[in-house]
Amino acid sequence: MEFAGFFRELDPDDPSDIYGRRLADAVGGDVTYSRAEVLHYLESGYPILDVMESTPDPLEPDLSVRGGPSLLTDGLWVWRHDLAHYVRRYGVDLPSAFLRRMGAMDHTIPDVDVDALRAFSLEVSARLGHT
Repeated sequence: MEFAGFFRELDPDDPSDIYGRRLADAVGGDVTYSRAEVLHYLESGYPILDVMESTPDPLEPDLSVRGGPSLLTDGLWVWRHDLAHYVRRYGVDLPSAFLRRMGAMDHTIPDVDVDALRAFSLEVSARLGHT
C-alpha cells in the first residue's frame, strides 16, 4: 500500500508519517506528466472511504473541494479525492513510482476484486487511525 496526495496542511495533527509532505513544497516544479491522463486516472479510482465534507485549499483558502478527504485507490496506491484538484490547479509533484504505475496501466484503473477492495479499505482505515 502506497499513499499519494496526503499533504501535511490537510491534516497537521496526524501523528503518522502519511501526511508528511507539505503541499507548498509540491508545487512550482516542472510537470513531467500529462495532466489530462493523470486526472483521468485519479478521478477513476475506486472509492474506499466517502467523506461528506468540503476541504479548504490551503494555498487558496477561498477555494474548497467537496469530498476532499474521501479516499480512492487503484488497489495499490491510495489518494485523497482532492488530489485531482491540486493536480489540475497547481500541477503538483507526484511520486515517480505512482506515475510509473499509471503509465504501465495506460492511465486506466485496473480491475480489482470487490472483496480485495473491502479488505484494502479496512487496512487503509487502520493505517490512518480510523478504526
